[in-house]
Parts: sequence; C-alpha cells; structure tokens
Amino acid sequence: MYRRVGLLQYGARVFSCMEEPDVTSWNSVMSAYKDHALSSTVFECFRSMRSKGFSVDGFSVSTVLSVCSDAKDFSKGDQMLALCVKMSFLTNSIVCSAVIDFLCLSDRLSDAVQIFRGMTAWASEPCNALISGYARSGLMEEAMSLFAVSMRNGVVPTEFTFASVLRWSSCFGLMEQGTQIHCLVCKLGFQDDVIVSTALTDMYCKLGLTRHARKIFRAVAAKDLVLWNTMLLGLLQNGRGKEALVIFRRMLKCGIQPDRITLFGALSACSLEGLVTEGMDIITLFKDKYRIMPSLEHYTCVVDVLCQAGMLKDAVNVVEDKLPKFSAATFSRILEACIIQGNIDMAELVAEKMVMRKSRLSLPYIVLAQTYGARCKWEKMAGVWRLMENQRAKKAQSCSWLCINSHIYVFTSEQILHHGKGATYEVLDLLFWDMMDQPKNREGLDCLQLLFDYP
Repeated sequence: MYRRVGLLQYGARVFSCMEEPDVTSWNSVMSAYKDHALSSTVFECFRSMRSKGFSVDGFSVSTVLSVCSDAKDFSKGDQMLALCVKMSFLTNSIVCSAVIDFLCLSDRLSDAVQIFRGMTAWASEPCNALISGYARSGLMEEAMSLFAVSMRNGVVPTEFTFASVLRWSSCFGLMEQGTQIHCLVCKLGFQDDVIVSTALTDMYCKLGLTRHARKIFRAVAAKDLVLWNTMLLGLLQNGRGKEALVIFRRMLKCGIQPDRITLFGALSACSLEGLVTEGMDIITLFKDKYRIMPSLEHYTCVVDVLCQAGMLKDAVNVVEDKLPKFSAATFSRILEACIIQGNIDMAELVAEKMVMRKSRLSLPYIVLAQTYGARCKWEKMAGVWRLMENQRAKKAQSCSWLCINSHIYVFTSEQILHHGKGATYEVLDLLFWDMMDQPKNREGLDCLQLLFDYP
C-alpha cells in the first residue's frame, strides 16, 4: 500500500518491524524497491533473504532478474540464470519471461528463443517477452509471426502484448499491421485500457496520423501522466508545437502532476514555435511549483529556443552558466544555428570553444579550418586539421530506414544507391523543382542547400 502511494520509507519501516517475515514479505519489499529503481537495495534484500535460510520462489528470482535487466547488470543476471536452472524455475512462465527478457537485452536472442522453445505450454508472459525481443532486434516479421502463432495456440493477448507490438510496429512504420492490430484491440474489448490506448496514440503519432491519435486520446476517460506525455511528444514529432502547448496547459488544468518528460515536451514546443519568454516562464514554473530542476536535455531545449530567436550569444551563456560539464552536442546545436543564420564571427567563436575543449565531433574542426582558409591563415588551418586527426574526431553517422513489401531496409547516406539507385535522387530533384516553383519556399531552400553543400 505504501509503495503504491509513493511512501516507500514507510513500507520499509513496516517490513523491518515484522517479527517473522516470510517469503511473501521479502518479495513485497523487493518489488517495492524495484519500482523505485533501487537495484542495489534489491540485491541486498535477496542476499539477506537467502542468508537467513528463506527458500526463494519464482517471484523472488523474476524480480531480481528484472532488476538485472533494468540495470544492465549482466554478471548478476547470469548468476540468477544459473540459479533458475539449478532450482528448475524455468517451468514457471513468469520466471521464463524474465529470463527471455534478460537474454534479449544482453544480445543473446538465440538463447532466448531456445528457452522459449523448451517451454511445455504456451503463456502470454514469455510470448510478450520474445515478441519485444524480436522487435528490439529489428526482426519485425518474426515478432508479428510469433504474435499470430501465439493466438492460434490459444494465448489471449494482454494489454502488454498489444503495447509491445504496437510500439515496435510504429517504430518501423508498418501502418497496415498497426491498423490491423487496432481492429483486433477493438474486437477483444481493449480499447478502453489506458496502456493500450497510450500505445495506439503513440503508434498513430509516429505514423503521422495525428487526427487518429487525438481521437483515441479524447476517448480515454481517466488519462494518466504517460498518456498525456505521449500525446504531447507525439504532436511535437509532427511539428505541431502550438497544439502541444495546448495539451500541456490542459494537462496542468486537469491537476496532473508533470514530470521531467513533460518539461522536455513543453520546452521543445516553445523551441519549435520560437517562444523565448514562454519557455523561460515554464522553466521557472517547474522550479518553483513542481520542484523539478532542469537537466542537460532541458537546457538543450532552452538553447534551441534562443537559437531560433537568433539570440546566439545568450545561448552560449546558458550553456556555460547552467551546465556543469562541457556538452559537445549542445554546442553543436549553437554552431549549426550560426551556420544557418550566416553569423560567421559567432560560428568561429563557438568552434574555437569546442576545439579548446577537445571535442570528438568533426563539425567544429571543419568550420574553424574553413574559416582560417578563407582568411589565408594556412598554418592555423593545418594546425586544426592536425588537432582533428589527433582527437580522432568523426562525423556523426546516421541512417534511414524504408519498409517495402514488409521488408525493412536500413542504410546510410553512402549506401543509398545500393537500395534506390538513381530513383531516390530523381525524387529529390522533383522536390527541389517544386520548391523552386514556390517563392515562399525559397528561403527554406537556401538553408537546405547550405546543409547539403556543407561537408
């Protein structure tokens, strides 16, 4: 009870006052510590439990295994796995699901599949764990196949099954499969479940169908914080900053206690709309009323807001005054804004700060070298190239993915010709032609061309 209302210290005191605690009591207190991400305390409880002669059960080991997965403590997880095999706990579906989840997180998917195939009976928990493991590894076809086979074997999907499948199908842009699962959700009567509704809202936002997401969001009577945050971030992903701020204000009016994710979403919306004053007011509100102190990700949003407004010097001051450690990623955002806005002097200043701090990103070295080259400062330019080589600075590598006939292609910019050949660049030519035909788009085209031309 105390765990559910957030008073963990009271729950721990009740447990310590028990004269004869049993296995159920130990399991309860370990579960409470697990929910509060106190992994070291869970391990301590488990060791104390065994040293005092208590015989652990399936719930005990599944709790500790889940903590190992959350904390990515694979050495302790392997010890727990050995204990499960020794005590024949793998016949328990709850333990089996925890083992499968741990193996998938530790990049041992083949071992997880072997454990799953060794089960004597099908159950929803192990199926959920393996479906999530397949999808996390990018094997969406295998995840969907297992989802279908589990239902044919009589396993009724739970809200967690739907949440897992919907989450990963949206990540890979599988619209057809996602809408089919939505139909199944309605058929089985899960449309009123807040967990499933949150997953559906997230899926439709990631697919760009915000109208469908809003419809599902409005239909939920008892919205929790996770659903509000999902809708807020989903609108931001689709460039709807004003609507996101409306959702944020409605959330506060409904009396929902915001968290750090909410603060990130609200500040990102201000960044998208260039609302400097409102962004600073939100920071003050969260500090004074909700006692939530901004962290790196929040100040990065503040930097974005200032850069959007052209207040580049103020952005540099925020980074230097508010962040205790050097953040190359945040300085990079300012540097990119300097380049886009054509502020060469500020770009040189920011690049010098990054080079002095021995940044591992290539952008500041390239900017500084080109600046020196334009001024015929050849020795300084050569020195920057040497520094870049010594620091082994590399350009951040990103990739794209494309789903064609249920097959997902992942490629970098250098590999694009292997997948689309010249057709991809033909489409880009059409887009440029269309933008040139619209006078209002020429300013955006100039910025885009600058980014394409930049090394």
